[in-house]
Amino acid sequence: MKNPDSLGTAAISSEGLLDALKMILTGTSLVDVLTSVTRLIKAHSDGMLCSIFLVQPDGVHMRYAAAQNLPETYGRATDGTEIGPGRGPHLEHAETQDALMVGLPEQGILITQDLVYNRVHAMVGEKAFESWTETLERAQNENYNKVLPGHGFPGGKELYSQMQHYLSTARKVYAVAADGADMKSKMIQAFPEYGGVGMLDQQKRFLFPGAKVSLQPNR
Repeated sequence: MKNPDSLGTAAISSEGLLDALKMILTGTSLVDVLTSVTRLIKAHSDGMLCSIFLVQPDGVHMRYAAAQNLPETYGRATDGTEIGPGRGPHLEHAETQDALMVGLPEQGILITQDLVYNRVHAMVGEKAFESWTETLERAQNENYNKVLPGHGFPGGKELYSQMQHYLSTARKVYAVAADGADMKSKMIQAFPEYGGVGMLDQQKRFLFPGAKVSLQPNR
């Protein structure tokens, strides 16, 4: 998926964004501005965790900038992480065509980005079920025991098999679903405890071209 914006995103409170802009205009420190952004994102979805890193001028190191409700140990462990070719596990053809995972070998932590969702409905609009599953298998063989997923709470290697089960189910449901609404209903039935139901609406137009996207919560 060469243009991530083509998937669209659910609207975040315009009032919250305006507050962040006001903070910038009034000279509020960058850390406070970014912390307000993480707070805004967290408030947008139950169970959401967010952190922000700034790429340094050398283009290689990331500096930990802000997070909401994440332990200080997370900041210390991730601050100064190196990125770029050969500096971290590379992720291809999963949720998106190209992405980067961040590995922290000394801490045994792998930040998987959107390779892994934990008890949250995934965006499968790329229909990359096979390559996504293969990438999960490769990541599972990496020497990291702590997994920080792109969506949902941290966990261990059990998140890989959980995600594989989700993808397998989504693939089977997609093969028999009459339309986007039918697939949404079947996926909610299969995973009734999962959050992020709005993602099932977002992916309709990719899985079923011409479908209308509705972001209304389920009643």
